[in-house]
Amino acid sequence: MKNIIVSLFMVFLIVLAAIAAVAAPTGKLVVDPNGNAIQEHSPYPAASACTTTTTTKGDIATVTVTGYSKLCWEASDSSNAAKRIKRHLGSNTAYMPGTGGCIGLNNNMSTVAFKPYSGAPAAYTVCTELTRGGKTP
Repeated sequence: MKNIIVSLFMVFLIVLAAIAAVAAPTGKLVVDPNGNAIQEHSPYPAASACTTTTTTKGDIATVTVTGYSKLCWEASDSSNAAKRIKRHLGSNTAYMPGTGGCIGLNNNMSTVAFKPYSGAPAAYTVCTELTRGGKTP
């Protein structure tokens, strides 16, 4: 009888550990000051801006992201059509091409630079919105 109770207890612990492993979130979430995961976009108005420039190389815009938890951006040309550009995180030479999107920011990021994707001269407008607050991983 004692062996059955010990066996059932061990099975219970194994099942409990399996449930905890499945229920645990992966990665680190950005949370608000109350510890709740940030679900909705809520930009900080003073950090929202659009930059327009005509260039073939170099930065279109560089955004300081220290102290913010989320960055949303969108790029367009002079006719307001989506324009593919490169997004560089800090001084990293790796980039992510795209026309816009949102990224969560961690405390290792201080700037995000936007650069032309192609070498042809073009007019670019990059609009950014930053969300402030919360803890970053």
